[in-house]
Amino acid sequence: MLKKLTGIAAATALAIAIAIVATLIEAPSARAEAGALTAADLQSDRGTVLAIDMETRTMVVETVDGGDIAYPVLDGVQGFSTLKVGTKIELRFYRVVDVMVAKTTPQVRSHVRALLQDPSQAPDIPGTKLKTRLWGASGVAARIDTAADKVDVAQGGMIYRTPTIRTAAGVAALKTFKAGDMVTLLFTEPTAVEIKPIQ
Repeated sequence: MLKKLTGIAAATALAIAIAIVATLIEAPSARAEAGALTAADLQSDRGTVLAIDMETRTMVVETVDGGDIAYPVLDGVQGFSTLKVGTKIELRFYRVVDVMVAKTTPQVRSHVRALLQDPSQAPDIPGTKLKTRLWGASGVAARIDTAADKVDVAQGGMIYRTPTIRTAAGVAALKTFKAGDMVTLLFTEPTAVEIKPIQ
């Protein structure tokens, strides 16, 4: 009897070890995370201010290519406090970068909650002591566009097309997605670091 119990215990331990190893092997392909923003993520654009929220330091800009983009504006950026709707501006900003691209699991949900509840875990904004804001989408993968490195995510009756997934780890994780998978993606917000009114 003792030998039988020992055999069962050994088999159970082996099964647990295999499950742990399988989880570790699967993780890189099913979940990818990126670190900080880099100099390559600093971009320039022009546009017209459509709306301003001084309290949250956010402005909505109609860019020259016709897209409307909401930009959080860093503390201390000159010219923000005097902006008016209709002002034409040049701006420099850190573009949207993927922070997490993952198939949804309880562990992913828990990690996303931790990231969103603790802003100190967000990526650094280069040259500052500030962190970028994060946002994301979680739901059913409806269409995976590997040519554009984007995915359509059905969430709450709406379908969201994600921004371009830029990191190598994020692109690798995207390639493991199939239509119908539950997926979770987190991105940085496009953060304005310089504003210049133009004629």
